[in-house]
Amino acid sequence: MSARWVLWLLLAVPAAGFADPFVLPWDDALPGVVTDFSAMNTPIGPAAQVSVDANGHFVANGQRVRFLGVNFAGDSPFMPTNKADAVAARLAKFGVNCVRFHHMDASWAYNGGILAYTTTKSTNFNASQLEKVQFVVSRLKAHGVYSDINLLVGREYRSADGLGPNVTTMDWKDSHILGYPGLRAFPVINLGDKTACRFSG
Repeated sequence: MSARWVLWLLLAVPAAGFADPFVLPWDDALPGVVTDFSAMNTPIGPAAQVSVDANGHFVANGQRVRFLGVNFAGDSPFMPTNKADAVAARLAKFGVNCVRFHHMDASWAYNGGILAYTTTKSTNFNASQLEKVQFVVSRLKAHGVYSDINLLVGREYRSADGLGPNVTTMDWKDSHILGYPGLRAFPVINLGDKTACRFSG
């Protein structure tokens, strides 16, 4: 088709046709419509713990599970609690069954992130931020959406974390080479374990 025909078609479409945007409301969880996949996600209970079978597949409730996920970063992990249930329902409606919580531990994260960088250790939580994240996780769980919590992403290591005094002079990205598989220093693994235990309560 020549450019002239394309131009003619574009000019032939009434301008009003372009004035109505196609919008997907953030809080639409209307059930029973063609775009509702929420029935695929059942609330997550004790039996729904994810494991790996002998073939290397994820299983939950004795059945193979495939994850369709999104990222929560920036201010998303710390959303107002009055929005969390609507967001979880909306994600479930689209068939999302996993959310990755990312960069919550950075000092530059929304409102300072999930950690309180007020001492010489990077293992102290910001209580109000932690409460928000835990509430979001609980609402996701109620809608059958799993949570992947990343706790060693943008962490600002401190002098008493057991990584030596020079860790505080490293750029935050450089210091995270300590957390990569195969290079993981035991104190970094220990920090992640301690944080995970405190996060889960």
